[in-house]
Amino acid sequence: MKKINYYRQIISTLQSLNKSCPSCNMGKHIATAVDGEDLWGMTDKEFLKVLKDYQFESESDVFNGDIEEIIKQGLNLNNILEEEEEN
Repeated sequence: MKKINYYRQIISTLQSLNKSCPSCNMGKHIATAVDGEDLWGMTDKEFLKVLKDYQFESESDVFNGDIEEIIKQGLNLNNILEEEEEN
C-alpha cells in the first residue's frame, strides 16, 4: 500500500490557491487557513485538512476579488459609521 504524501498535497493545494487568488500571498492563505489553530503542533495531515477546508470555503465565497476591499472598509469602519450618523 502506497503511503500518502501529505507534503506534496500541501504544496499542490497552495499552488492551486495561488492560481485562484493571486492577489493573496502564501502567508495570508496559511494564516487564514490555520486561524486560531496551533500550527506548530499540527501534523501534515491536519495541516492539509485545514488548507483544503479553507480552499473549499474561499472558492465558494465571494472571497477572491473582494478581500482587499473588505479589509479597506474594515479599517475605515469608524468613518463609514460617522457618515451614516450624520445622514
